[in-house]
Amino acid sequence: MASDAVIRAAIGDVDGANRDYTTPETYEAGTLRVIHNGLVRLEGFIETSVTSFRMDVAPRTGDALLAYYGRP
Repeated sequence: MASDAVIRAAIGDVDGANRDYTTPETYEAGTLRVIHNGLVRLEGFIETSVTSFRMDVAPRTGDALLAYYGRP
């Protein structure tokens, strides 16, 4: 990951139903990693644009969801 990598809170409802999330800024395609309850996930999601992603399974209410990515 580039030295300009950042960790930001994913934007979207964490309610057991929502699977779509955005990031507060554009990231470099292919650099996204999702941190779900403290565990870095390399799979279990797809990038839907350079500002959003979809989880394969909706995080449960109360789960922590962060996005780790490189800035372009």
